[in-house]
Amino acid sequence: MTLTNLKESEVIFKNNRFNALTVPTLGFFAGFAGVALFGPMVPKFIHLLHLNPLQAGLLVSITSLSGSLLRIPFGAIAGSKGSRRPFITLLVLSILGVGALLFILQSSYPTHMKGTYPLLLLSGALAGAGIATFSVGATQVAKSTSKADHGKRLGIFAGIGNLAPGVFSLLLPIAVINFGLITAYWMWLALLVVALVVYMVFSPKSETGSSPNSSSFLEIKKAAKHKEVWALTVLYFSSFGGFLALSAWLPLFWHTQFHLSLLEAGSITLVFGVVASFSRILGGVLADKIASIVLFSYLLLGTLVISSFMAFTQNDLTVAIVLVLGLGSTFGALSGVIFRRVPSVVPNIVGGVAGIVGGIGALGGFIIPPLMGFSIKTFGASSNYYIGFSVIVFLTVFDFVALMLLSKKGLETRSMFSSTSSLELPEP
Repeated sequence: MTLTNLKESEVIFKNNRFNALTVPTLGFFAGFAGVALFGPMVPKFIHLLHLNPLQAGLLVSITSLSGSLLRIPFGAIAGSKGSRRPFITLLVLSILGVGALLFILQSSYPTHMKGTYPLLLLSGALAGAGIATFSVGATQVAKSTSKADHGKRLGIFAGIGNLAPGVFSLLLPIAVINFGLITAYWMWLALLVVALVVYMVFSPKSETGSSPNSSSFLEIKKAAKHKEVWALTVLYFSSFGGFLALSAWLPLFWHTQFHLSLLEAGSITLVFGVVASFSRILGGVLADKIASIVLFSYLLLGTLVISSFMAFTQNDLTVAIVLVLGLGSTFGALSGVIFRRVPSVVPNIVGGVAGIVGGIGALGGFIIPPLMGFSIKTFGASSNYYIGFSVIVFLTVFDFVALMLLSKKGLETRSMFSSTSSLELPEP
């Protein structure tokens, strides 16, 4: 092979490596925005459909529920068959969901909405499919990345994508005010279509699965046999699930506890999301250089201290904001460290591992808010929403049990100042 051919091959490799990060990241950003599909508009739907709190809560969370569950099988498919088809399929399902929502709105909004609630749930479940692009995209990024860069690149992928719910929670009401509700959702649909086209055109086509002829669900079965997979799932349930839960919970907390306007409460919540997202990138970068066991220990300790202060002390607004942003930083960093570890648990079935950890772990966003509400009803009062954070305290204590399981499995013990070390243990 000539020097020219070598240089051309190097350019192609670098471009594919670049596209294997940027293209899935853009697609995940567009798909993950589905978390906010109904949230900012729920007051309108409550008024038009006369929804009770349970119905409103289900409408808000339906996208997260379907998106979390779909991460499991589609992550496994991506691991065994390759990422392109499952990623494209999920974006298409999301487009169909938003399209169905638009059909409902154009035919019924605002005077004929009675009886459309089940259809709204169905459209939301379809739109939530875009959220599941996480496990598929994470598998694609991991396979295109050297082990030394796993943390940084997976952190960038997840961190930028995780900005979407906060960004769309702010942009959707602005678009509704300026262009109307239906036009705002048309703009959302257009974004998804653009993301799909960009992915189809620019995503590397050479990526294949680890076992093209094997069953995708066999990957899930194999991954489920590893205790470390479940330990990481527990940690992700609290960290990423906690991030999703607080993203939905905080507007209510700020509005009820401190009587802030919905715009003020939403703005603080957006800052929380930005802090968590960038902390996830930082956590991934640090996980390339510092032993995971060290990072887990300090981050969990920080989460325990901060959530305890939030749950059991009465803080003024400024202190509460600082503490909540602190939780955002630990949740984000923990999520980054966890997915730095995912490709190394069982390297030949990354998709199955990512599907279980990302899918079941993300269910925390669906389960934690009702637990927080239950704790307030049981132990608090209408004027004390702080006690809801006791759920985070309990989950963090449970995380330390999972951490002990991880430490027994031989977590890497790299130098705290170097990305490589002669002390690094072999992968389990």
